[in-house]
Amino acid sequence: KGLIQFALPDILTSVIGTCKPSLAPSAFLVRSGPDLVARYRTEGTSSWPGAKAAIIKLAGEQGAMLGALPDEAVKPLVGMGISGALGNSIKPKSCDAVDRGLAALAPLPLSNIADLATMLMELGAGKNDKSPLKMCAAAVGRPAPVATPTGTSGAAPAK
Repeated sequence: KGLIQFALPDILTSVIGTCKPSLAPSAFLVRSGPDLVARYRTEGTSSWPGAKAAIIKLAGEQGAMLGALPDEAVKPLVGMGISGALGNSIKPKSCDAVDRGLAALAPLPLSNIADLATMLMELGAGKNDKSPLKMCAAAVGRPAPVATPTGTSGAAPAK
């Protein structure tokens, strides 16, 4: 979850760059995408320790080397690497759907978006216990905590 929270601003920046030329000027990503990136970057700043731990685990044998580097050297690598791998996978023909989806999710706090993305990745990993997407064995079988929306998010309270 921390990795998603940390990397989402960079992923969205990449998606906006891919989609902006094919979207109408009134599209959500064109109008509000940069503000959403800024909000997620602010909200995700505190998620760096969890993101770093996830990257070290995902990196396998190279994880120790990444862990030894200063955080300020690793942070841009993480953002660029993940946004390059995920953000650039969006094809222009999908941009209208991506725009609608992000507009629907935008009122949610970043923590809720990360919970949703984590759940979808775990579902995608299925029962493959060796999948790198199943990084937190203790969390399997437990629902993720739901963040309480802020007064400015516009999201309904979690039940």
